[in-house]
Amino acid sequence: MASIRRRKVLENYLDPTGFFPLRKDGRRNEQFQPEVGKIYQKLREDVIYSLLERADKMHLTSVSRNVISARALLERMSGEGWTCTASAHEGGKGDGVRRPDPYLHFNVNFKFAPCAYHVRCRELDKGGLLVFQVTY
Repeated sequence: MASIRRRKVLENYLDPTGFFPLRKDGRRNEQFQPEVGKIYQKLREDVIYSLLERADKMHLTSVSRNVISARALLERMSGEGWTCTASAHEGGKGDGVRRPDPYLHFNVNFKFAPCAYHVRCRELDKGGLLVFQVTY
């Protein structure tokens, strides 16, 4: 089951450079990274899948209304086109509804979704990330 879901998630990945239309200056958007602060490497689709799968096995729960499980996000990613529009970062630009997210997180977007999912994580002492929450 997991290998089928993994294959579908990876097949549905959309390269962020082609995910959005060209900007006015003719350039394409890539994974956002902040201009100041700690810079993390860009995340590949297989790494994102592994991070979410590990979080799903930890069975993290929350009662907040804007929180979903890692499993729910993986299921959606297996059924429609998605991309990572922002590599791991703190803060960001925010939008008209929300302020920038102060937690370390990366963003997952779907082609026809109105908002991004913030995949909140912690940096491990020996390197790497551990996902602890998915919000929208």
